Amino acid sequence: MNGLLPVVGACVACVAHVAAFAQPAASLDVGGKAPALTIDTWVKGQPVTAFAPGSVYVVEFWATWCPPCRESIPHLSKLQAAMRPKGVTVIGISSEEEGLGVIRPFVERMGARMDYTVAFDKG
Repeated sequence: MNGLLPVVGACVACVAHVAAFAQPAASLDVGGKAPALTIDTWVKGQPVTAFAPGSVYVVEFWATWCPPCRESIPHLSKLQAAMRPKGVTVIGISSEEEGLGVIRPFVERMGARMDYTVAFDKG
């Protein structure tokens, strides 16, 4: 897992870039209930319509143009495979301006190397 830390750290820059385009969020307190995901299109995997009590969710914001994001994909797939039996669900959300025309083919090319739930949201 130590090899995953630099990749996750690098993705913070991508998340900050994506967050700059996000709408203001409702107040969220530590230990508070997470808001439901509002997703336009589930691209791969089972839709996550609610966060189940007792389960853990890793929500990653990514983009096809982001090298650190692309580098994290196999690590997130390994994390999902190892932790799925313990109730962990990995969700990758992209909100690229180019939309599904870019995201869908990318996810299809990745195939089993991107083995977790993937979503597209216009933001």
